[in-house]
Amino acid sequence: MSSASIDKRIGYVFDSLMEAHRGGMGHPERPSRIRSIHQRLGERGLLERVKNVAGRPATDEELFLVHPQVHVDRVMQFEEEGVLKSALDGGEDSEGPYNPSTEDEGEENYVVTARPEKSYIFPFGADTYVCKESPMAAKLSAGCVLSLIEEIMDEDSPVDRGFACVRPPGHHATTSEAMGFCLFNNVAIAAEALRQRYGLQRVAVVDWDVHHGNGTCEIFAEDPTVLVISNRIAGRGLAGWEEERAPDELGYLLGS
Repeated sequence: MSSASIDKRIGYVFDSLMEAHRGGMGHPERPSRIRSIHQRLGERGLLERVKNVAGRPATDEELFLVHPQVHVDRVMQFEEEGVLKSALDGGEDSEGPYNPSTEDEGEENYVVTARPEKSYIFPFGADTYVCKESPMAAKLSAGCVLSLIEEIMDEDSPVDRGFACVRPPGHHATTSEAMGFCLFNNVAIAAEALRQRYGLQRVAVVDWDVHHGNGTCEIFAEDPTVLVISNRIAGRGLAGWEEERAPDELGYLLGS
């Protein structure tokens, strides 16, 4: 069997529409996070050697697998005309620490475009911004992960593993709260879909990040069928979440 045919067992999903989710200059959760990964994979010829899976937005019903309607509605309201401007005019913005004057902080090979007025707000705390396109991008982020697991679970597909290059991320989003750059918990939604749609009785989520995946842990804290392993870096400024070391969390949460 050739290496090319073996590689077709790997699925890959990406959609540039997720780049429309953007905030101010210097924010670490910016379009280039996925753009640079996608471009690098293309430069190395890897995109030609995998099965490219078409992404799609998650439906409301799929978001409801994890999030209550009140949370979904709160995120989705910002795509409606006038809601963002009304929030800005009404002082509902929790001002973030990032400069609103540019699109992509002057990254090499990209044009810096001045913005005549602020086009995003921080309604979920000082680090989690929303622009008019954010709800669309968040649904697409979750839907792309779902598309990938659908391909993997398809008995007629050779794909048995994959990589979803998506944003905004999801592991900080709890059942009913957006935070830490995350609006919907895409991984938790995918895990629930695997259980409810495909009947998997046990699911493992391995979270590898600088920060603890508090949202995913909270969502499955009382669920013995889902194992969440959250690996994070330890060090200055990363003291972790209080529940990471709580005695009664033993069994589904481990500290750093």
